[in-house]
Amino acid sequence: MEQKLQTQVATLDSREVAQMVEKRHADLLRDIETYRKYLVEGQNAKLRSDDFFLESSYKSGTGKTYKNYQITKKGCELIAHKMTGEKGTIFSAAYINRFHEMEAALRRPQQLSIDDTYEYFDKYWRGKPIMSVRDIEYFTTISRYTISYQLRYNKVFVKGADFKLLQDHELQEFKRENPKISRLASSFIVITKSGFVKLMRVFGIKVETPQHFMIEKESSKTKMAVDLTSLYTAKYMFDRICVNLENMKKCIDTLSGPVTRELFQEGKETLEVLFERLDKAIKCVSSMDVTEQLEVLFY
Repeated sequence: MEQKLQTQVATLDSREVAQMVEKRHADLLRDIETYRKYLVEGQNAKLRSDDFFLESSYKSGTGKTYKNYQITKKGCELIAHKMTGEKGTIFSAAYINRFHEMEAALRRPQQLSIDDTYEYFDKYWRGKPIMSVRDIEYFTTISRYTISYQLRYNKVFVKGADFKLLQDHELQEFKRENPKISRLASSFIVITKSGFVKLMRVFGIKVETPQHFMIEKESSKTKMAVDLTSLYTAKYMFDRICVNLENMKKCIDTLSGPVTRELFQEGKETLEVLFERLDKAIKCVSSMDVTEQLEVLFY
């Protein structure tokens, strides 16, 4: 972010591009260095390697410094030119959208300076410690767009277990639990401890689990007096069961293919959590008495 503000040139971090093209960051660095070598050896004064790739560095969660590149729009076009088929098309569309966003932001520098004043605070969802996409960007310097892209498209992440998109009444409940959240937010992604661990593994960052994830509020479940004759309540409980079943199916589908022992263990742990949640939801539904008003625990 600092480099973009200083040079007023929109660039993408090579780590983000590596995720977009589904390559290891080390492999993309090797490709970029080859491209730079060709540009230098070409002896064409109009082709400067810095117009495509700007050498840079970043610090990992352990404090170590590693090499990366800030890639200009021309650099992304060069990378896209080497790709064919569906992957090439998807990458081209992704980087074009990102550059449009950044170029619009560079025309409004005062808005970027406001973004840089971000203040972290601990957040909870129904008593459970969580982090936001912006929190992880703040601590790791990985773009929030890259984080969101991984959560959405990487099959390693299970929606509902590793992260959850809060909207409507769930978002309002979240804002009441976390009064510092902007009232203008129309949606919010919460990331659980398991999601955080997986993100760090995907990005190759070795970091201790934040202390925040070790602490839970005294009351980790929200009790609500609900009229069980309401169809809204019945639909809510049914939806919870369906979500868990769908997540279990996705997890099983992932494990049915070729996976590493590490990924298999993660999948096994995720399934155990989902089975536990499903069991609680089923027990809750089975105990409902439509003739009475009961106190129901929402999990």
